[in-house]
Amino acid sequence: CDPGVTDELSVVHSASLGEGEMENDMDTPALCCHVYVSPLNSLPGRRVIEYCGLVTVTMIKEHNKVMEDHDVPVFYHRFLTEALWMARAHVRFQNGNCLLGWRVNNFSLKDNTQKKGSRKKSVYALISISGDAARVTRC
Repeated sequence: CDPGVTDELSVVHSASLGEGEMENDMDTPALCCHVYVSPLNSLPGRRVIEYCGLVTVTMIKEHNKVMEDHDVPVFYHRFLTEALWMARAHVRFQNGNCLLGWRVNNFSLKDNTQKKGSRKKSVYALISISGDAARVTRC
């Protein structure tokens, strides 16, 4: 993690610890390495230091153990969340802390649970996300 780039979570987390209980950056990667995600080309209140590169994530997933009707929306929500976490990981790999101008290029869902005569109850999802990895700091 960049010691010069902190966010509100790491400041609040450090303040909540008692004296002598400070955690090092390796123990709390999620707090010190927060990746901002914005559909805008800039982040309000932040200045872009450098652009690190293009991030593209394409994922396909199948779930074939659908038991009830509420399983399908949960599957789609988890799938979108996993895709965003994967994009965040790509940003961190490129030494960035922000995904700017992110967009969903393709999102396809197929639900076979409502087909008559179908014994296999399954759902399929495809997503393609892209954006620009950047390093930002406070203005």
